[in-house]
Amino acid sequence: GPGGLPPDFEIFGVMDADRNAMMVEAIDIMVDIWTSDPPYEFNGEHWQISLKDWIYEDIGLGYMAKPYQKPYPPLAITAMSPFSGSIKFAGSRGYIPISANFIGTWSAKSHWQVYAEAAAKAGHATDPEIWRVARNVHVDETDEAAKARTKELVAALRAQGKRLDGGLAMLDLLEEDSLSEAMALRLGAALRSNTHEEVVARLVATATEGGNEASRAAAVRGLELRESSIWFDAVQQAYVGDTSGLVRDEAVGVLSRSLHDRLARTHHGQVRETLIAGLGSNDAAQRLRTLTAVMQDPRPTTALADAVRARLDDDDPKVRQEAKSALRVVERKLTR
Repeated sequence: GPGGLPPDFEIFGVMDADRNAMMVEAIDIMVDIWTSDPPYEFNGEHWQISLKDWIYEDIGLGYMAKPYQKPYPPLAITAMSPFSGSIKFAGSRGYIPISANFIGTWSAKSHWQVYAEAAAKAGHATDPEIWRVARNVHVDETDEAAKARTKELVAALRAQGKRLDGGLAMLDLLEEDSLSEAMALRLGAALRSNTHEEVVARLVATATEGGNEASRAAAVRGLELRESSIWFDAVQQAYVGDTSGLVRDEAVGVLSRSLHDRLARTHHGQVRETLIAGLGSNDAAQRLRTLTAVMQDPRPTTALADAVRARLDDDDPKVRQEAKSALRVVERKLTR
């Protein structure tokens, strides 16, 4: 899978890269080498390989080793986040899905749901027998030491359970139609600090499928300040597809503020692409809120500046005025 720890991303210089796309290209290169003979040529966005000249069949020079299993061993993709994009990719390719060992059963359940839908859509079999779910096993010097450590872990899990109960209670409140918009948004802000996996999964589901606009907006707000791999798809969907201005306002706020968050750097490129698409929206209100968000980008790109510049000729006078202000801000940052 494309995941890992921030120090890993930093040491290899891929903190800002689209690691999902890098993973897909790497898999394609491996499969190409496993199933063909040289010359090899691959010109991707992230990886480029070429082997044309130093090929001598009689001594095997230039030939990459192929797997004994034909055409190649089954490929597997791991996933951690609820409704993981990696597991969706695995389904689209018919690869083996593996749910990570440090997640709850509810999160693993979401993996199979996403995998099966993607696999069926791509025409692949959806047999649950291929699904792998990793689990932790604690081994210690003695049975007594193992039991003592297990008690510590159980106590920690119970503390998490209390956080779960409180988070779920607030989420239940969000479903009340009588709840005011202001109160819903305050509940959403309070849920930002709740990291329990089931609470996060409910927030993701509510942000994209909630029954009323206040609950969807509150869920989007509650997803902020987490790993961008958890919230990006849901917040992007709310920003692009929700018909509520309130929800879109919350979503664009989360997107723009994430550009200041180092832990979200893996999605900064996709955030900017999403904002550029928003500037081309048919909805003038969407273009306006996006221009406001663009001005908060600490490191805007020339592509973003070009998209803002295109709005100087917008049909809406408010958009044209906001575009002038946004362009001044963006160009000033670009010349630093």
